[in-house]
Amino acid sequence: MAGPVKLLIVANDFSIVHTLAEAGRVKGWHVIFATGFEFAQPVAERSRADAIVLHSQLQGGGIEAIREIKASAQTAHIPLFAIADLQGKDTKELFAAGAQHCFEPPIDAQAVIEEVSRFVPRHVVVKEAPKALTGNLGRLRALHETHLLDSAPTPEFDELTALGARLVGVPTVLVSLVDKDRQFFKSQFGLGEPWSSKRETPLSHSFCQWVISEEKELLVFDASEHPVLRHNLAVRDLGVRAYAGVPLIAAPDKSIGSFCAIDSKPRKWTEYEVATIEDLAQIANAYIVIQQSRTNNGDDRLSPVTADMCMEATSSVIGGAMRILNRGGDKLDSVDRQQLLEIVKQKSEELLRYTAENTV
Repeated sequence: MAGPVKLLIVANDFSIVHTLAEAGRVKGWHVIFATGFEFAQPVAERSRADAIVLHSQLQGGGIEAIREIKASAQTAHIPLFAIADLQGKDTKELFAAGAQHCFEPPIDAQAVIEEVSRFVPRHVVVKEAPKALTGNLGRLRALHETHLLDSAPTPEFDELTALGARLVGVPTVLVSLVDKDRQFFKSQFGLGEPWSSKRETPLSHSFCQWVISEEKELLVFDASEHPVLRHNLAVRDLGVRAYAGVPLIAAPDKSIGSFCAIDSKPRKWTEYEVATIEDLAQIANAYIVIQQSRTNNGDDRLSPVTADMCMEATSSVIGGAMRILNRGGDKLDSVDRQQLLEIVKQKSEELLRYTAENTV
């Protein structure tokens, strides 16, 4: 490991912070601090911490902070040591949330630091996102209610992935839906065999699971050097090196998958490319809502998709396509420009029809 160990201490109790910091500095470690659960994961990611000591009685919730750290592909690999409450009653929950080791009060700072030193500079090997998130019942219900899982290929999604590959200049683009133990490709462009014919992979070959786990975009320059994703079998079996994925959302506001661009060589994603992928993901999200409106309405057991939601989704398609057109300039050839204009024309007509049908 280059440089001193970076130890992140996440706690509100000054006495705990002070004694741990002093013990860490005696070993020549660089000590970083965070207070409040909302700061734990961002600071861990930004500082590239080598180890985390976190007090369960953290303001806002220590257990929730651990879950957020372990839900992110950027921080899930960091060894995390938890300090339990005064009675040690939350130890089981701390382990379940992802802690590697738990200490019960009274705390011996030297003993804590010595235990941490047994882990660093090693990382925790993480192969899949937390099952509590990928297997969340509410999320899975939202996914199944789209009726897209295991559905046949459809032109609108396939045209979108092909367009994305051309606009971003990548060999592969996917609309990936993350199920409990697999990802299903509602649409794929450029995926090799046998995955193209199977239209799915197990989660052992999925980067998209981390997009739904953290519910935000994931940008990877070189997966073979990434502390978490280098252990994912998509690197070995699918040749994935660079990845840019944006969450796909289904009613009622649940993350169900990712619209993603993939390259077989390391790649630094530009602002233009990321913005384009975000707009294409917005269009894909709108297509999902429109699909739900065709299948869920009239069934009281399913999440309703209202006329207003359909109109908003249709407007989102128009907005996403227009932003790509306005941003693209001479980066767009005549074929791409014509396809985007056709999307705008078609959805504008649909929006007028929705408006007429729902105007009293």
